[in-house]
Amino acid sequence: KFTPSATGLGLQTAVLTITDNSGGCPSCFVNQTVNLSGTGTDFSISVSPPTKQTVSPGKVALFTLLLTPESGFSGSVTLGCSIISGPINGTTCTVPAGTVTLSGIQKHIAVSVKPKKGTYTLQFSATYTATPPSVGTFFHTATAQVISK
Repeated sequence: KFTPSATGLGLQTAVLTITDNSGGCPSCFVNQTVNLSGTGTDFSISVSPPTKQTVSPGKVALFTLLLTPESGFSGSVTLGCSIISGPINGTTCTVPAGTVTLSGIQKHIAVSVKPKKGTYTLQFSATYTATPPSVGTFFHTATAQVISK
């Protein structure tokens, strides 16, 4: 089994060496090598400034997520929003576009947060799961803060 790890973007190369005894001699081993190459792609998620906002309780704070494909990334990314600190007291975080398709250009996604009184740290997530024959999952996050007083 060969399981490569993601080590970077752009052109990646490796050599796979297999030792076998296929020549008919059980004690004779021969190395077979295969040169491998491929292009690593990915995407990033960030929050467009300001990443910290202050609003009155019950009012909406709007954040803009930036999804940026890197090295030719193309695929459907699932978005999410969660409150990772602060009082969980009816505050909502809504990502209207649950899935976004990236294909070479940066996407801007509006996210609304309607806080009750308190200070909240939000985590925005973006997940891509490859479809066969490709394998792997990319999971990236970005954070922001909203203060409601």
